[in-house]
Amino acid sequence: MWSSPAVEDGVVYVGSHDTYVYALDAASGELRWQYETGDMVNSSPVVVDSVVYAGSDDRYLYALDADSSELRWRYETGGLVNSSPAVVDGVVYVGSGDNYLYALDADSSELRWQYPTGERVNSSPAVVGGVVYVGSVDGNVYAVRAGR
Repeated sequence: MWSSPAVEDGVVYVGSHDTYVYALDAASGELRWQYETGDMVNSSPVVVDSVVYAGSDDRYLYALDADSSELRWRYETGGLVNSSPAVVDGVVYVGSGDNYLYALDADSSELRWQYPTGERVNSSPAVVGGVVYVGSVDGNVYAVRAGR
């Protein structure tokens, strides 16, 4: 596992190289659910408003119901999604191996905007004061207005 766990309401959520996102009881370690993606999950899950967001090497960002693992939506990018998403004010920000930073509506997955970088985006975005900060393999840190 390269994914870092997220813990919310007594549940640990983590991605794995075996293609699954797992939900485990934090006290007992007992499996609550698992959701299979199409490839390894290096992205660290983020849980906001009972939705688990995680990327996969299958090029998709997933939004899963935190209680049931039901797929709410998935969004296909043009590359591996190793970046861990950030969710702020109803928008999911995530980088992709296709050299873009994405901003997606958290409820519908509708693309709000995408911003090109010089190389793939493996780092996880940070959002502060209406600005999205993200690093790229091109050696740069980008500061992009969140409401572009």
